[in-house]
Amino acid sequence: MAGFVFGFLDINIDSMLTSVDASLADTTVLVAASLALVYIVFGVIAAFAAAFPGRINMGPHTDADDVREQKALYIWQSVSCLAFGLAIGVLVMAKPWAILSVTAALSVFVVLLVVGVFGFLRSWKEMDELLKSVSNEATTFGYYLVLIVGGLWSVFGHLGLAEGPAFLDWISILWSMILIASFVAMFRRGMLEE
Repeated sequence: MAGFVFGFLDINIDSMLTSVDASLADTTVLVAASLALVYIVFGVIAAFAAAFPGRINMGPHTDADDVREQKALYIWQSVSCLAFGLAIGVLVMAKPWAILSVTAALSVFVVLLVVGVFGFLRSWKEMDELLKSVSNEATTFGYYLVLIVGGLWSVFGHLGLAEGPAFLDWISILWSMILIASFVAMFRRGMLEE
């Protein structure tokens, strides 16, 4: 069946695997692909927690009853994380892996981006004041992290002291800094402590 699908889509498996192997040596591609995977794993964990609240440990301050009460929050967080992770993955599948055409990748990316934002906005409605405050704090931290990391990297690139960030690097910076900022904000609120 897979052979039929790949044949129908005119995909050369050997060429595709060679392209993937070669591009994984590129740090830019490796970081973007890893980041996509992290988002997807978080999305799957949130979905699993919503489906089976008693089967997963969501941290020291969250028990199964909390997850049951906030099922909609976990579902929409899952939708958002999965969409954002897949969106980055689609970009990597287009260039450099050439699994998707640029037109298809752009179309799918835009749809996934809209779904991700929609999922976040729906989850925002389900958040209590503490989670909204943490989210706002993470957004602020994320902005400054992007400014520091991306800005300094661009300055070094401009001065010829380092190779400047590629477009995919910027996407990785934007996507990763909000994750890092979220963990910083949760840590500051004691939400990650035992």
